[in-house]
Amino acid sequence: MEMKHVEQKLSIKSKLFLTTLSNYIDIPFYYFGSILRPDYIPGSSDVDIDIFTDNEYSTVSKLLNYIKYSRKNVKNVVWVLADGTTSYGYKINHVLDSENMFEYSIYNTRFKDKILAEHRGKIVLPIYITVCLQLLKILFYKFNLIYGKTYSETKRYLLSRGIGQTTEDKFLVY
Repeated sequence: MEMKHVEQKLSIKSKLFLTTLSNYIDIPFYYFGSILRPDYIPGSSDVDIDIFTDNEYSTVSKLLNYIKYSRKNVKNVVWVLADGTTSYGYKINHVLDSENMFEYSIYNTRFKDKILAEHRGKIVLPIYITVCLQLLKILFYKFNLIYGKTYSETKRYLLSRGIGQTTEDKFLVY
C-alpha cells in the first residue's frame, strides 16, 4: 500500500531492515495506520505492518528467528470485521531501537482482502480527525500530558466513531 509514500517517512535504517526482513520471510509487507497519514510522528509512532500467509505459525517462527524474539512476545488476535467476519491472527511489537518501532500483524491470506479494506478505510480521514489525532499524539508523545490508556481509547474512538462508524472495532489482543 502506498509504498512510495511510506518510504519517504521511513529512516534509511528502517527501510533496509524491513526490506531485508520481508525478503527473509519471503512475504510482502502491507503498511497501514499513521505511516500512511499526516499524524505519523517519526521516532514516536510505530510502523504498522500486515503480513498475510497460508501458514501463520511458520511465518511467526521465521519472523521471531530474524528479530531474535521468543514466542512469549507473540500475542493472539481476534478481530470481528465490519461485515461480521471473525479473523484470527498474531501481533508482535518489535523495537529495533529508540527511533524504529514496528508492529507486525500476521493473518491467514483468507482474511487479506477484508482486512486491507478495513485498513484502507482509515487512510484518508476528515481534516478534523487528522488534526485531533495530531494534537493527541503531541500531547502523548512530546509532552506526556495524557496517560497511555486515555491515549489509546481516544485514538480508537477517533478512528471509529469519529469517522462515522456506528460502533468501535471489536478487537481482542491476548
